[in-house]
Amino acid sequence: MQVEPRSRARREFISALRNRVGSLLGRQRFLFLNAGLLTLGTATSSVFGFCYWILAARHFPPAAVGYAAAAVSLMGLFGHLGECGLGTLLMGKARIFAERSSAIISAALLVGFGASALLALGYTAISASLPASLGQISSFSGDVLFLLCCACCGLGLVLDGALAGLSRIEIAVARNVVTSVMKLILVAVGPMFLSANLLGERFLLLTWLIGMLVAFVPMIFINRIKNGAMPGRVDFGSLQDVVSEVLGHHVLNIASLAPGLLLPAIVTIELTPSTNAAFYAAWALINVAFLAPNYLAVMVFAEGSKSPPSFAGHLRASLGMAMLIGIVVALVCYFGSFFILSLFSPAYASIANVSLQLLGISIFPMAIKLHFVAIQRFRNRMAAASLLVALGALFELAGAVLGARHGDLLGLTVGWLLGLVCETLIMAPSVIGVLFPQLYARALAMSGMRAEIAEGEFLREGEVEFAARD
Repeated sequence: MQVEPRSRARREFISALRNRVGSLLGRQRFLFLNAGLLTLGTATSSVFGFCYWILAARHFPPAAVGYAAAAVSLMGLFGHLGECGLGTLLMGKARIFAERSSAIISAALLVGFGASALLALGYTAISASLPASLGQISSFSGDVLFLLCCACCGLGLVLDGALAGLSRIEIAVARNVVTSVMKLILVAVGPMFLSANLLGERFLLLTWLIGMLVAFVPMIFINRIKNGAMPGRVDFGSLQDVVSEVLGHHVLNIASLAPGLLLPAIVTIELTPSTNAAFYAAWALINVAFLAPNYLAVMVFAEGSKSPPSFAGHLRASLGMAMLIGIVVALVCYFGSFFILSLFSPAYASIANVSLQLLGISIFPMAIKLHFVAIQRFRNRMAAASLLVALGALFELAGAVLGARHGDLLGLTVGWLLGLVCETLIMAPSVIGVLFPQLYARALAMSGMRAEIAEGEFLREGEVEFAARD
């Protein structure tokens, strides 16, 4: 007699859950579709990237791979510095510029290219004073090869942002995939035709440059055939109208990205280049895991900018999906770290196995950090957010350095993770305030603060109503 009511209740629960999930996916389809496309494309590039570093580990000296990995991290740092926040700005406003978009985008591309090259050139001036462990990087930092790699990296970041803002994400994805495939072909073919003394970090860096250059040309022509918005005449004057907003995005970008870009260099300085070769493999793996929450947060900002009332709903859906992905990532890293690193080299597994297991759980605090950044971009509060994120970056880097000095690679990993957790604890109230605005307002009231503070300061005017209603 009890079975039928229970069975009916179970069916009703499953049906309600299915309808709820279907409704959520329907309302957030553009968010999940665009974030999924970006994640899939970058993950595909990362698969080719893993094959690239596996071949490099098998055919190149460990020290050369370690130095090249550190140089690539520096290249990414200079590229993001030279990007000047223009890619992020264009992601949210490329369509708003209307008929001026072609000229503004062309100017932004030139700024990204030139600024990244100048920063790399400036690095040459101080390279002689760097620690001896980075001497090999310093020795070729002034080469045209290194300068061009940095310049192309900055150009690519601006280009990807512009394509995303123009709803041509598939072109940006294709560009990155072509770059990865070309690098893989070169690193696979190189050892067959070159002598052993030529297979060093310079050759690995050359594969990056050729891969980027090969991918730029067809992508630009494809874009012109589809729409013709890029490239066009150059209009630097229009960029002056958005300088303050660009700088805000730029400072926030650098503060967010600095720890990840500098960690491989810190491993090289504090430990050894060979250790960095193993760590870089683990770090590359976990950065693939960061792709999904990162692109989800990016699309929350992009979609929320188009429709501010839907921002809170986008944030809830995005963060919930990021946490589900985090559970999968943590389990895979915990149970499969040794096997995955062994694909690169058995030595890598023995060096960085436990570190990768710990890195797996970092996706949870990282997801909160990424969505905090999206919230601050949406509110146009980049200056205040940059200070907080920069403070968090200091926590991460200081924890990594102190950990490395007291516990080798495992200590570095633990120190960095503790720094990230401390940073996230500071940011969490902002995220909670958007997810649960009414609950946050009550908490403020109970603590003696007026509820109006939550509505006026914590959220945009009227956003509490939209968040509660969504």
